[in-house]
This record gives sequence, C-alpha cells and structure tokens, in this order.
Amino acid sequence: MHVFAFLASEENRACCNQGRAMGQIDELGLEDRIRKRAHALWEQAGQPQGREDEFWHQAEHEIREIEQLHDEATAPPPTMLPG
Repeated sequence: MHVFAFLASEENRACCNQGRAMGQIDELGLEDRIRKRAHALWEQAGQPQGREDEFWHQAEHEIREIEQLHDEATAPPPTMLPG
C-alpha cells in the first residue's frame, strides 16, 4: 500500500470522530485536496517508489499558495477613513 492509500484510510478513521470543530472539517478538506494533487504529481512522475513525501510537500505548497492568492483576491478592500 502506498502512502496515499494509507492517508486515505487515516482520513476515514478521522471522519468517524464525532464533535469535530469547523476548523478540523476545513482541514480535512484541505488534506483531501493535497492528497489528490500529490497523487496526480506522483502519477505524472511515473509512480516512483520512495518519493511520496516529496510529492506531498510539493502539493501542499501549491494548494496553500492557491488558497492564499484566492483569499487575497477575494478580500474586501481596505476601509478608507475620512480624514
């Protein structure tokens, strides 16, 4: 079993926990997006063995950067105070 299947099974166990905070739910969505991107990167590279961490970190960087850019682009403009 490669790391992506292992991580998916960990997520399934985590989803069974009752009473998660909203941040934890958001974090699971983030992990799912990272997992899917890491898996795509791994497949594009020819499914090499032993490089799962490399693809995970690359995917995490990409996803977090996209989220940050989205947050900046959709943030309300700064308030101008009369003065």
